[in-house]
Amino acid sequence: MNEFDIEDLTAHLNHSEFALSPPATEPHVTLDIPPQLVWECAAGLEEPASIARRFGFEDEKWERLSQWPPFITAVQTQRSEFERNGMTFRLKAGLMAEEMMAMMFKQAIANDTSVMQKLSVFNALTDVAGLKTPKEDKNAVANAAPKFSITINIPQGSQPVTIDG
Repeated sequence: MNEFDIEDLTAHLNHSEFALSPPATEPHVTLDIPPQLVWECAAGLEEPASIARRFGFEDEKWERLSQWPPFITAVQTQRSEFERNGMTFRLKAGLMAEEMMAMMFKQAIANDTSVMQKLSVFNALTDVAGLKTPKEDKNAVANAAPKFSITINIPQGSQPVTIDG
């Protein structure tokens, strides 16, 4: 590169919103935004400022990011995708189920709860946790077993013998 090209490149880097000059104290805006931050903001399960704090975006840094058009577009695009595939509904339903599970458990272990109610909650919790052993289908096991047949021909004029397995 000639000297003119380097000066143009340096000027562009110093004045572009997509990149900062090397000695800048702020991180590179486009590369340092974790995708998880966009995902969690789009999910809408908590305040975006709280989410941003967990990722190190506080005060002025969050203000700038929250007003930056590419970030806003990324969050809106992700939110649309979540709504299109039902993820928003499933996320909120999962959050509600988790809250309800804690309440159900407290009620289930109370002394005045019947054994059948306790068993019902126990079965629901083990089912959700994936701790239940799958029920064995005897027909499926019988059909899944390999079948074979062996035929032995004895040359002395006797009838062939077939053994089925």
